[in-house]
Amino acid sequence: MPRHDDTHLSAPILRSVRPPVRPPVPADRLAEHLIEAYRHAAACEDPVALDLIRLALWHVGRTYPPADATASAEERWS
Repeated sequence: MPRHDDTHLSAPILRSVRPPVRPPVPADRLAEHLIEAYRHAAACEDPVALDLIRLALWHVGRTYPPADATASAEERWS
């Protein structure tokens, strides 16, 4: 804003424009929780939990397509 007593002009603050955020698909949220559980099971070295979580991830991946198939990358869980 211009000031009357001097020549200082302040630039307006520009906020970054972000695309609208879509809520995550329930299957994607489930997969995120399973991935986090897998990491915890791997840290505890629990083979039964690892196998069960791997099976659950396989089922979610086969049953529900990813929300953004072009951006998804395959990860190995074994």
